[in-house]
Amino acid sequence: MFPIRKGLLLTLLLAPFCSSSAHASDHRLITDQVPTTTSGLISSVTGGSDTISFWAMRDRCYCCSVQSPLPSDRIRLQSILGPTLETVTSRPRGAAEPVLDTSGSTSAQSPRLCFSATESGIHTATILVGVGGNSSATNVLARCDETTLFGGFNTNVSKLNFLEVTSLQTNVIEIPSGEFTNLFVTLTDITSNSSQSFQSLVLGGRRFDFDIHSLVGNGKYGIVTMCHDGAPGSISARLSEYVVRTGASPAVEFVGANTFRPRTER
Repeated sequence: MFPIRKGLLLTLLLAPFCSSSAHASDHRLITDQVPTTTSGLISSVTGGSDTISFWAMRDRCYCCSVQSPLPSDRIRLQSILGPTLETVTSRPRGAAEPVLDTSGSTSAQSPRLCFSATESGIHTATILVGVGGNSSATNVLARCDETTLFGGFNTNVSKLNFLEVTSLQTNVIEIPSGEFTNLFVTLTDITSNSSQSFQSLVLGGRRFDFDIHSLVGNGKYGIVTMCHDGAPGSISARLSEYVVRTGASPAVEFVGANTFRPRTER
């Protein structure tokens, strides 16, 4: 069976699931308008017809997963559908730490799918069981985590402001690839209520630095929102300030840093 994580037992008690029957069942993961992590134990599912559903916010990123106590179930998710039933671009991350059983995975199916929501509303994913996808399974753990990271910036103090992003993902057997993670970064300037965005990537086990000061300019401060298509906990980030010391021994000195955190820790 599964180890009970901190807070999971309470979630299971507060968010009961419906049982599968001969008809397709939608197993709703209970969330509110500020989604973070939601999970629950499904007593029985029918592959190919049963779904999980959850509320996702536009421009936020999520990872959803299903687990069975029996590896022979080959349980997995097939695509993410948005509020208008459009297919949302997702990335299979079953082989990312913590590693899930990927014996039934393909390029479009995985026990863990990660994505960025393009619209706010209910999203769904079909559960597949067995080689053909339409077998049954019991005691299935379903989970959705918001993986968005939040931080801040302030270019009033220093002219050297860098967003430092580190990939903690080192499992390069990822399906289809664990060698890189896509980043989607938005900086919102509170002083002018304007925002700027950029996209990039970070290689597994590597750190990349981005010059934020050149992007937003002097005398700005605000909020940074970072989405990525990696597994929960696979990316760490901070916004660091440096100053140049002149004189007999010129040097670049570290001033301080704002560590990015998920919504649950802010």
